[in-house]
Order: sequence, then C-alpha cells, then structure tokens
Amino acid sequence: MTHVMIAFAPGSLFNESYTTATAAASFPGNTTITGPIKALFPSTTQFMVTVGGWNDPGGLKAVVGGTPDVQKTWANNLNDFLNTYGYAGVGKFLPPPSL
Repeated sequence: MTHVMIAFAPGSLFNESYTTATAAASFPGNTTITGPIKALFPSTTQFMVTVGGWNDPGGLKAVVGGTPDVQKTWANNLNDFLNTYGYAGVGKFLPPPSL
C-alpha cells in the first residue's frame, strides 16, 4: 500500500485562517493519523486527505462559486494545512446535492 486517504475534512475549514486547535475540532480524523494510524503502515506510506462530503453543505460550494480572492484564500489555507500535517495530497468530494 502506497497511499492512505483520510476522509472527510470540511471544506469550510479552509475558508478563513485557521489554527491547529480549529483544525483538530473541525476535523478530528486529522489527529488520528499522527500516531496510531500511521504506525500501522510502512514508513513509506503517504497520507492524503479528502475535502468535502455529504455533510459539508457550504464549504466547497462557497469556494467554487466564490471570487478569485475567496478561492486564493481557500487554496492557500489548504496548502498550509497539508504542509503542517504532512499530507501528500488532497482529493475533493462534491456530491450532487451540494452543487
């Protein structure tokens, strides 16, 4: 196994500047990979995060329909999150009801 996908980070987490405390409260799945879950996989395994989901009514929708400044802020915050927690990449989940 080369990659593990952790789901689902709320898209709204990246709409404004966030702190690690906000990230932990909004996306508890994030904190589980830093310890016991990572230990179950070879050290070469890369972890990725999925953003969005059925229960994320406004997060990604606000970004897709947002201004370029909104989109830039969201992308920068997401990039900071990936770098802070060591994620190798991101996937998005936009189910039809949220479009």
